[in-house]
Formats: sequence, C-alpha cells, structure tokens
Amino acid sequence: SCRCSMLLCKEKEPEQLPDDLVQLRQMKEEELARIFHLERSNREILDALQAGEDADLRQAIDDNEATILTKNSRIAEIDSWIQQIVTAKASLCIPAREHVTIAEDFPDGLSL
Repeated sequence: SCRCSMLLCKEKEPEQLPDDLVQLRQMKEEELARIFHLERSNREILDALQAGEDADLRQAIDDNEATILTKNSRIAEIDSWIQQIVTAKASLCIPAREHVTIAEDFPDGLSL
C-alpha cells in the first residue's frame, strides 16, 4: 500500500523506494559502502595482476565495474526521490506559512 500523497506516487520509481527519508538515507549509505568495498577489491585485483595476467581476475574487475555503475544509478534514483519528497513536503508547508505572514501584515484597525 502507498502511504504517500498522489503527487509523490505518480513520480515514484518502479522499484518502489520507501518514502521515509531516514530509510532512504540509510539505503544510500549502504550502496556507498558497497561501492567502497568493490573499488577496494578492484585495486587489490589490479595489484595481483601486476604479477601476471589472469582472465578470471580481469573478469572480476569488469563485473565489479558493472556493479559499481548499477549502484551509482541506484544512488542517483535515491537522491532524486529524496529531492522529490523534500520538495513536495516544502510545497505543502509554504501556503500555510504565507497565509500566516499575510495575516500578520494587515495594519491594525483595517476593516474590509
């Protein structure tokens, strides 16, 4: 079931990212941590390849690079979704704030 407003549901990615900002930021951190480990693994593999070429190790680097690209795309999706949520929440708050500001701006004793 969808807990978000209709505006957000229409914009949401097919993967159904959560609409909780804390969860989204945790997901992003997890993806960043995985990328960090994949990049470290690639550096270690490249060091091993200095000793001699190995097709399996070379394939592992290619696989890791493809996974890193996928994870970077996922992070971009998460960032975009976070931005949509923040923007939608901000736009829901603005009218209330403007209304209060306008009401306070009336001079004392003004009659309509």
